[in-house]
Amino acid sequence: NYGSTGEICISISTFVRSKGNECNFYFALSKGPIRQYEFKYSSKFFQIFSALKTRLFGKQFFRASLSTFKLVRLLKKYKPDLVNIHCCNAYSLNFNILCNYLEKNEIPVVLTGHALFYSTGCCAHILDGCDLYFRNGCNLCPNNKKACKTINRFYKSYLDFNLMKNAFSKISARYVGVSDFVTNIAKLSPLNSTQMPMTILNG
Repeated sequence: NYGSTGEICISISTFVRSKGNECNFYFALSKGPIRQYEFKYSSKFFQIFSALKTRLFGKQFFRASLSTFKLVRLLKKYKPDLVNIHCCNAYSLNFNILCNYLEKNEIPVVLTGHALFYSTGCCAHILDGCDLYFRNGCNLCPNNKKACKTINRFYKSYLDFNLMKNAFSKISARYVGVSDFVTNIAKLSPLNSTQMPMTILNG
């Protein structure tokens, strides 16, 4: 609930409620007090634990099972009509668990892309001008260690790509980029090919 992305989410939540609608804000890490309609589902300990597992074994967006199960419990209690997912790169979310819940309950999703995670499966930005993710699913990525954030030399970035592709295939999602740059990348990526990418400046 802090930083630029946190402030954007708080602003969206406040705006939605000002129009007479309900809106909760769920986040993994926080600084300062937790306000009404805000719910924390993870902790620094679980973030470090998931980061360590990622360093050793990969799958950076498919760790954090306990934190994600807590998030799912909170969502089950709230029963949202729509879920807007923003920046989830804090080793705090297991996309497979979350997407299974969203699929089972037929909840539509807005994916807000602040970086390129949702278009590459692992990379926040294009490494060394790489465009392999939308050409062949990262099969020939020369930057596996940096892309996957792991010391495991046997783990390859195409595995993250395929995990994200499988997770996204379960949900009905619309991709919204915070700039034309990230939206144009999404239009080229197989991960976002069915999500009708569009831009809403700054989220």
